[in-house]
Amino acid sequence: MERFPVLLRNVQHIIDRQLVELQCRVCEISSGTAWLRLAHELIRLTDQIGRSVNGCFEIELTQEALAHMTAMTSYSVNRQLSDWERRGLVGRRKCTIIIRDLLALKRLCRSLII
Repeated sequence: MERFPVLLRNVQHIIDRQLVELQCRVCEISSGTAWLRLAHELIRLTDQIGRSVNGCFEIELTQEALAHMTAMTSYSVNRQLSDWERRGLVGRRKCTIIIRDLLALKRLCRSLII
Protein backbone atom coordinates (compact mmCIF):
# COMPACT_ATOMS: atom_id res chain seq x y z
CA MET A 1 0.00 0.00 0.00
CA GLU A 2 2.86 2.37 0.77
CA ARG A 3 4.44 1.64 -2.60
CA PHE A 4 1.17 2.21 -4.49
CA PRO A 5 -0.83 5.01 -2.82
CA VAL A 6 -3.04 5.30 -5.92
CA LEU A 7 -4.15 1.72 -5.37
CA LEU A 8 -5.08 2.55 -1.77
CA ARG A 9 -7.13 5.56 -2.89
CA ASN A 10 -8.91 3.46 -5.50
CA VAL A 11 -9.77 0.75 -2.96
CA GLN A 12 -11.04 3.38 -0.51
CA HIS A 13 -13.16 4.95 -3.25
CA ILE A 14 -14.68 1.57 -4.16
CA ILE A 15 -15.45 0.76 -0.51
CA ASP A 16 -16.98 4.20 0.07
CA ARG A 17 -19.21 3.81 -2.98
CA GLN A 18 -20.32 0.35 -1.88
CA LEU A 19 -21.14 1.59 1.64
CA VAL A 20 -23.30 4.38 0.24
CA GLU A 21 -25.06 1.86 -2.00
CA LEU A 22 -25.62 -0.46 0.97
CA GLN A 23 -27.06 2.38 3.07
CA CYS A 24 -29.48 3.28 0.29
CA ARG A 25 -30.61 -0.31 -0.09
CA VAL A 26 -31.14 -0.79 3.65
CA CYS A 27 -33.26 2.38 3.71
CA GLU A 28 -35.29 1.17 0.71
CA ILE A 29 -35.96 -2.22 2.24
CA SER A 30 -36.86 -0.84 5.65
CA SER A 31 -38.99 2.11 4.62
CA GLY A 32 -39.85 1.94 0.92
CA THR A 33 -42.80 0.23 -0.69
CA ALA A 34 -42.23 -3.02 -2.51
CA TRP A 35 -43.02 -1.40 -5.87
CA LEU A 36 -40.51 1.38 -5.24
CA ARG A 37 -37.82 -1.17 -4.33
CA LEU A 38 -38.54 -3.08 -7.52
CA ALA A 39 -38.38 0.03 -9.69
CA HIS A 40 -35.12 1.18 -8.10
CA GLU A 41 -33.57 -2.26 -8.51
CA LEU A 42 -34.51 -2.42 -12.18
CA ILE A 43 -32.96 1.00 -12.73
CA ARG A 44 -29.79 -0.07 -10.91
CA LEU A 45 -29.60 -3.32 -12.86
CA THR A 46 -30.05 -1.43 -16.12
CA ASP A 47 -26.87 0.50 -15.29
CA GLN A 48 -24.98 -2.55 -14.02
CA ILE A 49 -25.88 -5.44 -16.32
CA GLY A 50 -28.42 -4.02 -18.76
CA ARG A 51 -27.77 -4.39 -22.46
CA SER A 52 -29.08 -1.76 -24.87
CA VAL A 53 -31.10 -3.38 -27.66
CA ASN A 54 -33.23 -1.35 -30.10
CA GLY A 55 -33.77 1.54 -27.69
CA CYS A 56 -34.65 -0.75 -24.79
CA PHE A 57 -32.57 -2.32 -22.05
CA GLU A 58 -32.48 -6.07 -21.55
CA ILE A 59 -31.61 -7.52 -18.16
CA GLU A 60 -30.95 -11.25 -18.09
CA LEU A 61 -32.40 -12.20 -14.72
CA THR A 62 -35.16 -14.44 -13.45
CA GLN A 63 -38.12 -12.97 -11.62
CA GLU A 64 -37.24 -15.19 -8.68
CA ALA A 65 -33.74 -13.66 -8.45
CA LEU A 66 -35.27 -10.19 -8.71
CA ALA A 67 -37.66 -11.09 -5.89
CA HIS A 68 -34.74 -12.10 -3.68
CA MET A 69 -32.89 -8.89 -4.49
CA THR A 70 -35.88 -6.73 -3.51
CA ALA A 71 -37.16 -8.68 -0.49
CA MET A 72 -40.39 -9.48 -2.32
CA THR A 73 -42.20 -12.68 -3.22
CA SER A 74 -42.00 -13.99 -6.78
CA TYR A 75 -45.76 -13.56 -6.99
CA SER A 76 -45.53 -9.86 -6.06
CA VAL A 77 -42.75 -9.25 -8.57
CA ASN A 78 -44.75 -11.01 -11.28
CA ARG A 79 -47.88 -9.04 -10.47
CA GLN A 80 -46.06 -5.68 -10.53
CA LEU A 81 -44.17 -6.49 -13.73
CA SER A 82 -47.49 -7.50 -15.34
CA ASP A 83 -48.95 -4.11 -14.40
CA TRP A 84 -45.92 -2.26 -15.74
CA GLU A 85 -46.01 -4.42 -18.86
CA ARG A 86 -49.63 -3.37 -19.53
CA ARG A 87 -48.52 0.26 -19.12
CA GLY A 88 -45.62 -0.20 -21.57
CA LEU A 89 -42.80 0.30 -19.06
CA VAL A 90 -41.36 -3.21 -19.26
CA GLY A 91 -41.60 -6.42 -21.24
CA ARG A 92 -40.67 -9.99 -20.37
CA ARG A 93 -39.17 -13.01 -22.02
CA LYS A 94 -37.85 -16.17 -20.46
CA CYS A 95 -35.18 -15.12 -17.93
CA THR A 96 -35.09 -11.60 -19.37
CA ILE A 97 -36.73 -8.37 -18.29
CA ILE A 98 -36.91 -5.65 -20.92
CA ILE A 99 -37.02 -2.03 -19.79
CA ARG A 100 -39.00 -0.37 -22.57
CA ASP A 101 -39.35 3.09 -21.02
CA LEU A 102 -36.54 3.83 -18.56
CA LEU A 103 -37.49 7.51 -18.22
CA ALA A 104 -41.07 6.61 -17.26
CA LEU A 105 -39.76 4.13 -14.70
CA LYS A 106 -37.55 6.85 -13.20
CA ARG A 107 -40.49 9.29 -13.14
CA LEU A 108 -42.55 6.64 -11.37
CA CYS A 109 -39.84 6.39 -8.71
CA ARG A 110 -39.88 10.14 -8.15
CA SER A 111 -43.67 10.26 -7.93
CA LEU A 112 -43.70 7.42 -5.37
CA ILE A 113 -41.16 9.20 -3.17
CA ILE A 114 -43.13 12.43 -2.96
